Amino acid sequence: MYNKIYLFFLSCLIFSTHLHSQEKLLLKTNLLGWGTGTFNLGAELPMTSHLTVELSGSYNPWALQRNSKLQHLLVRPEVRFYPCCSLKKYFIGIQGVYGVFNAGGLNIPIFPLIKNKRYIGTMGGISVLGGYQFPVNRHWSIEMLLGAGYIRTYGKLYQCPHCGRFLEKKKKNYLGATDMAVSLIYVIN
Repeated sequence: MYNKIYLFFLSCLIFSTHLHSQEKLLLKTNLLGWGTGTFNLGAELPMTSHLTVELSGSYNPWALQRNSKLQHLLVRPEVRFYPCCSLKKYFIGIQGVYGVFNAGGLNIPIFPLIKNKRYIGTMGGISVLGGYQFPVNRHWSIEMLLGAGYIRTYGKLYQCPHCGRFLEKKKKNYLGATDMAVSLIYVIN
């Protein structure tokens, strides 16, 4: 199922033949992600006067403390609908997410599994999102976004956050908030 979702988003990016007449490209970065030490970058293209596609990615290679880490590499394809006109004001959309992770030694209430253990694996999911884009001038904008949806993780659970023995294979389902962003955008005409 996930392969079909990602194939759809990838097809939108690769085989799109009609860009909005101004042929803009938006490059963006999530400032909240940078606050956690996560490198991230995204690109958004208008397809019609109301529809855009985006592809973004993030990478966090850092261990937070000796035994704490939330390392990940994520890819997020997205389709957005702007009721007013593309790349301005309110939008709603559908976002896919796929990634790999290595997490452990963290006290996160929605994932109590990783408090005293390490969980390494892959994740995939889909969410709906909404947001608002504030144009600052011709080349700069700020965007706020919230997303909620479903994520499923597959991985291996280890005894302790740093170097424990293998315990079991584990699957975890999550339904709730999946994305939050305050992004700085540069518009290329």
